[in-house]
Amino acid sequence: MKEFIQRNALTATVLNLIINIVAPSVIFRNDAFFNFKGESPTLVDLLVPTVLISVFATTLATFVTMTKLRVAQKLQPVLAPATSWVGTAVLTSVILAVAFAGVFILLMTGLHSLFSEFQLSKWVALGLSGAVGAMVALVASFIAVHRAKLVC
Repeated sequence: MKEFIQRNALTATVLNLIINIVAPSVIFRNDAFFNFKGESPTLVDLLVPTVLISVFATTLATFVTMTKLRVAQKLQPVLAPATSWVGTAVLTSVILAVAFAGVFILLMTGLHSLFSEFQLSKWVALGLSGAVGAMVALVASFIAVHRAKLVC
């Protein structure tokens, strides 16, 4: 189990780092900078989807991978093939994604008062997107493993 947890966390972190740089660079290809607040594109436009998608996808992928390994008896504790886990996986993914995004929005709202006309270059903002996506995916992977262990 320890090996699975470490490999899963590393995979989630690296994939989300890459995806959260590449995808927004395509989406925002015509923009040169991101505003902290005000006119689009803003950091909220960039980072809230990063958090939502990273947490949701990481949690769901962790559940699917871990459950398949448990059913195949390659990971302990084993799981009966007829075990119903999909609903739990989707619900957990949605709840975690919304919770992480809510915390992130509150943090960004609090920071709005500190930064009025602050801008980041596109590439710095994309690096931030990758780092935020990787960080939340890392945390979500550990939470998802813990929750997936509870499926009996």
